[in-house]
Amino acid sequence: MAIDLERGRATLAEWAQRLAETTPKSLRGVNIDKLALALTGLVDGLTNEGYRPRFDALVAHGWSITALDELAPLCEATLACVEDLAGLEVSATGAQLSAELKAEAPALRARMMKVLRYWLADDAETIAQLDDIRGGTGYRDLARDLGRLAELYKIHAATLAADTHLYDAEDAKRARGLSNRILDAVAITAEDQRVIKQDQLRRLFALIDARYAEVQAAGRFLLRDDDGEARFPGVRVLSR
Repeated sequence: MAIDLERGRATLAEWAQRLAETTPKSLRGVNIDKLALALTGLVDGLTNEGYRPRFDALVAHGWSITALDELAPLCEATLACVEDLAGLEVSATGAQLSAELKAEAPALRARMMKVLRYWLADDAETIAQLDDIRGGTGYRDLARDLGRLAELYKIHAATLAADTHLYDAEDAKRARGLSNRILDAVAITAEDQRVIKQDQLRRLFALIDARYAEVQAAGRFLLRDDDGEARFPGVRVLSR
């Protein structure tokens, strides 16, 4: 079967509920993409070499052919998942904010910090908070910074109101609004997606391992006079 990653992604979607109900299995010692490729080749080989009818015949004795039928699609889904994970590793981290948000949020942060530093220069606690805010990086930090600045504006509103140049009482409200918009935008970041994909791979491995165990046992029995042990090695051997 030729590998079709889009078909694999469709399988991932179809199996979403079953994956969610599957207990993840550790991938320690397993190269999952090599395993998926090896098992895809193994299943193809059973058909191409004429062994499939032997497995079909076992159905009459209570064996479920489902294990064999589901193995290749699950391997294809695994390869699609590996491909998507690799794409996340090289993509820019974090969510994409609108150009307006990218420009407005940092500018508001800078203005609020300037006002606070000027009017509260002798307030050691506030200056320490501003120093901490200045050290933040990334969108989540930006959202958190705006929230903290809004709170400082609220606390020191009476003092800041003396500023007739940069201070705007509405900036606290704007900061909270921008903070919420940023947090909404980064709800699912690249890092979050990596965690999701890695979890999917462990769940896929659990499903593949269970199905291959069935195929392996049946194959070693059916091909016991045809090098069955070597044809159906363990998953760690297949993943080398």
